Amino acid sequence: MKSGTMQKTLRYLAILLFTGIGASTDAAAGDFPAACFDYARIIASSEGDSSALVQTLSLPALVASNTPASFAVGERNVSVSVRRYACNATKSILVLGFEDTDNLSGARTLLFPKLTAELGDKTEELVAFALEDGSLVSPDFVGWIGSRSSFALVPRFSSMDLNRSLRLRVTASQGAGQTATFDIPEYTPTPQTTPDAFGARVISGRYAGNYFDATRSGEGIIVEIGDFSGQPGSHFLQFSWFTYDNEGKPFWISGGGNFADGDKHLHMPAAFRGGGLFAGTKAAETLSIWGTVDIEFSDCNTLQLDYASAGKFAPNVPVGSGHLEWQRLTGISNFGCN
Repeated sequence: MKSGTMQKTLRYLAILLFTGIGASTDAAAGDFPAACFDYARIIASSEGDSSALVQTLSLPALVASNTPASFAVGERNVSVSVRRYACNATKSILVLGFEDTDNLSGARTLLFPKLTAELGDKTEELVAFALEDGSLVSPDFVGWIGSRSSFALVPRFSSMDLNRSLRLRVTASQGAGQTATFDIPEYTPTPQTTPDAFGARVISGRYAGNYFDATRSGEGIIVEIGDFSGQPGSHFLQFSWFTYDNEGKPFWISGGGNFADGDKHLHMPAAFRGGGLFAGTKAAETLSIWGTVDIEFSDCNTLQLDYASAGKFAPNVPVGSGHLEWQRLTGISNFGCN
């Protein structure tokens, strides 16, 4: 590698050691649906890229040597892949993946390549959101650390529609300047070819909130979605359904269940209590299992619920089965879903 290139590479290393991966503020995460970002992150980390377009590219790299805290400057062969992940019937995310095919031991830093999209007579620079942590990277900054990474691509300055057919160029930002070129077809999903674009959404915390039916005011459901501390990929959903008993008095049905990354459907036990008095002056009765509740989210603002009672109860306890569709009333501050 030429001395000038080596000096630039070492300067990038200094940036890495003192500031970490750089973040650009030119692009906004709103360039693609936030909930779709969650979905791409989950799927990209759990399945291969068998349907992706793949090429090999040589990128400049800093490889840890046998001496502690020292690095060798060189180039590494990486497998570059690109594929679309469905957001909904009109939007998708282009996900760029890198895998270190040299498979050498030791920590390494691959310098991030330059990304450009050509759509008709327009050319636009792209930047990338790391799916692992949401950080935004570009060739102006150090790239990524590790043997494999995935990034969601967005235009840096314009509103170029990456759902259309385009040519993507991935060019080494230092060294020989090798380029991998991908011709990506337009995003035209159908229920048959791309069922993920039309089915239930992958459950995440973005769907937590209050839901109701405006035509039946006074009834609704609160949904809480969270994580178990120290258990990556393990999550929970709890709900409280505020409805009425057979005498027209307020009646709560509550329940919950656990789910894993990528789950779209939850089948949960539902229960109720009775016998308590206002402000806790009398404790409620023992929890009684009422039946089951199934929950899905068909989009960011729509909750689908199926319910079925099971058992015999006091005359005032409501029973039956059916389907409800509720619309979002509130969400979580600074945690949007679109």
